[in-house]
Amino acid sequence: MDLFGNRTFLIYFTITLGIISIIINGIAIWRTSKLEQRNWFVILVIALAFPLKDLALILGVIYLFVFSKKKLTLNEIKSWLPR
Repeated sequence: MDLFGNRTFLIYFTITLGIISIIINGIAIWRTSKLEQRNWFVILVIALAFPLKDLALILGVIYLFVFSKKKLTLNEIKSWLPR
């Protein structure tokens, strides 16, 4: 049995990707509203409305690390985690 023949793996992979996408896009949309970047807010919300959730994930990551007025840093992400 190959790796992708296992339905359980595909179900868990899809659920995990969906959860990561929701978290990344939630952070990105929150940041766009906080920094008053209306165009990016509209782009991210429209990307979430379409069934291409992977596109929304990619756009969220691109926004957070490249186009945001205040770039997301690894130190900021570490500060969110419990110590």
